[in-house]
Amino acid sequence: METIALLGSLTGLGLMAGLSLYATILTVGLGVRFGLVHLDPGLQHLAVLAGTPVLVAAGIVYLFEFFADKIPWLDSIWDSVHTFIRPFGAAVLGVTAIGSVDTVTQVLSVILCGGAALASHSAKAGTRIMVNHSPEPVSNVSLSLFEDGLTFLGTWFSLKHPQLMLIIAGVFMVIILAISPRIFRLLKVELLAFHAMIDKYLSGSGRLPAGEPMPDGYEQYLRKRFDPSAFPKAVRCVASRGVGGLRHSVGYLCLGGEGLFFLTRRWFHFSLWQMKGNSITDLRRTKGLLLDLISFSDGEGPRSFYFFKNRSDRGMQALVMMQDQSPTKDVT
Repeated sequence: METIALLGSLTGLGLMAGLSLYATILTVGLGVRFGLVHLDPGLQHLAVLAGTPVLVAAGIVYLFEFFADKIPWLDSIWDSVHTFIRPFGAAVLGVTAIGSVDTVTQVLSVILCGGAALASHSAKAGTRIMVNHSPEPVSNVSLSLFEDGLTFLGTWFSLKHPQLMLIIAGVFMVIILAISPRIFRLLKVELLAFHAMIDKYLSGSGRLPAGEPMPDGYEQYLRKRFDPSAFPKAVRCVASRGVGGLRHSVGYLCLGGEGLFFLTRRWFHFSLWQMKGNSITDLRRTKGLLLDLISFSDGEGPRSFYFFKNRSDRGMQALVMMQDQSPTKDVT
């Protein structure tokens, strides 16, 4: 039972650290300092978190995180930065908890805590990206407050009822595995958008040459299906609504002699969506902090794509060119 309890506590602490590393440290440290938490013999080394320097440092950073986590898109930037910090911090937390033991046990604790933190961090970051697409900030703030409360409660529960936490963690892991493809697509979008935003503002320009080069595999796929003399101009972007079930997929929006289409690679195969009509109306661009949303309508219904900051102008130009071929023009 002692081994199961230790596994439950370590897994639970890893999961909570993936949501908020600093809140987890504060909960353990303050709980030990004020006698609200009694550590099991196998976790006695966590008492170091009750030290004043640790509590002050964790408290200051958590204060920044508390406010940053409630501002749409700034929370996604914060999550991007912490993609490596939270799993690494959880791994250090696990090694600290078990103290001086054999190397194999230390490695296992690193994998357990770090892996659990990566899973919960990925779920949090992916959920935040979806919520940030909402035009109102209420859902974002509510979700952030819920995560704060869950972190404090979950950390306490990990130390108080480790056996039950192990069961909860197991169920959570199964759910994460089931939805992992979607989560990883969202994380990829977040990291690419963060990089593109930095690239644009460092370079001072969002302009790209016409006909952005695509990876070799993409070009080979296209050349088998289209006339090379009418090879399309392409802009890297993210599919949103109305794009053949490819939402949140990173790919290339292409404009050429064959019309407008979107090509992406999911796992080991290519997926191609082509606009059947040639009439674009209600073309609009909504600028965001990390991504710009360009939406339009055609004969089949509304469509939209997210463009990275260093490609937004090029994407708009490509769609305007397509719209110029349409019988109706309505650019906003």
